[in-house]
Amino acid sequence: MSYLFKKRNYFISCFLLSLFFTSLVFSVGINSSSAEIQEQQSQFLLPAGEPQFILEEIGQVSDGGTVFHVFVSGAYAYMTDNTVGLEIIDISDLTAPVEVGQVSCEASAVDVFVSGDYAYMAEGSAGLEIINVSDPTTPVGIGQVSDGETADGVFVSGDYAYVADGYDGLEIIDVSDPTAPVEVGQVFDGGYAADLFVSGAYAYLADGSDGLEVIDVSDPTTPVEVGQVPGGGPAYGVFVSGDYTYMADGSNGLKIINVSDPTAPVEVGQVFDGGYARDVFVSGAYAYLADSTDGLEVIDVSDPTAPVEVGQVFDEGYVVGVFVSGDYAFVADSYGLTIFKAGYDTDGDNLIDNEELNVYFTDPLDDDTDDDGILDGEKVIAGVDGFVTDPLDADTDGDGFDDAEEITEGTDPTDPNDYPVSETPTPTPTPTPTNTTTTTDTGSFIGGLISLGIVFTTAFVIISLVERRKKYFD
Repeated sequence: MSYLFKKRNYFISCFLLSLFFTSLVFSVGINSSSAEIQEQQSQFLLPAGEPQFILEEIGQVSDGGTVFHVFVSGAYAYMTDNTVGLEIIDISDLTAPVEVGQVSCEASAVDVFVSGDYAYMAEGSAGLEIINVSDPTTPVGIGQVSDGETADGVFVSGDYAYVADGYDGLEIIDVSDPTAPVEVGQVFDGGYAADLFVSGAYAYLADGSDGLEVIDVSDPTTPVEVGQVPGGGPAYGVFVSGDYTYMADGSNGLKIINVSDPTAPVEVGQVFDGGYARDVFVSGAYAYLADSTDGLEVIDVSDPTAPVEVGQVFDEGYVVGVFVSGDYAFVADSYGLTIFKAGYDTDGDNLIDNEELNVYFTDPLDDDTDDDGILDGEKVIAGVDGFVTDPLDADTDGDGFDDAEEITEGTDPTDPNDYPVSETPTPTPTPTPTNTTTTTDTGSFIGGLISLGIVFTTAFVIISLVERRKKYFD
């Protein structure tokens, strides 16, 4: 009986020892296969980056002139091209903007504002010109007013056009009849009126060395200055959003001013890193700054008291104007008009959040929405892997093989007739989901069972021989 117990104990020991070695072999097999897959995928998969603000140039148009400002309305961009005049650009295809219309100028085309069927152009010493753009391909000048000073900026609200008229300050023009504009009001107290923005009953004037001036225009015939914040940059551009005014203040960069009480404006924030701020446009939580030789800068103003630069792109020319529409920034520079895709990328997959939500319908908080190992931003372009695939479907062509697996194996993830032949016995694709990891792990499992049998049999033979030898000597 004692002998049987001893033999049983040896048997159990052998079995446990076999399980240990088999588990070790199985684990090594799995880890090796996973490492092999990761190494293969690293050849074409981009690692997720950090959250970032994306500024990507996608289109450009130029005819050799110097563009000062741009205004976007519908499928057209209207740009003032210095001595050339007003140029109208078809931007229905943002990657291939095309000039479709033009109106020459008498002096210098500086600024433009579009309202309805009319474009209002600040034309330097030629004053304000009104252009019918109901047919963008054949724009026609229909009205003009000038008092001899330099019209540098224009803003239209209701029946009135407000003109930043250089050393003449703010001029208010009745444009209820676009063919016969008439000046009805003016205010000036020094400085050089370069730009303006009208919000409610107030006009906010970028007044050169005088900084920001706030003017009550509730009665357009008798405008009255009610507030001021010194600048000195000098002030070139201004934009109002909510309770804050954003001022492009030349060598002082961007200044943010609280105007919740227009009669007592207070500067609350500033950011400057070089360049010469010429124009500003605010969209959502971001201020886009045309910063001359420093290009286009994007500043997070979600906390107006602590603005932070989050993006920058150096354009080819001297950046003097900017307009933002949706997810695109239109930049006016010394070479022409440049269009940038602009927006924040929270998950670091190289797609801006709005683009993920409204264009591709992917998750802006997940860099790989379909969990196939390829970044969303890589799937929608023919990038590193060379294919455009569906970011919402791990198996774009529906052939039973994940996109990542096909690319790794060298097959086309967009062609259902091209798939890893080594894993399918017939030339016809089978719609049974298979992946490299499962196949490799199954092989490792079978290998583990074989190892178990070999180890167990060997151990049993050795112990039997020992027992027989022991019995012999005993």
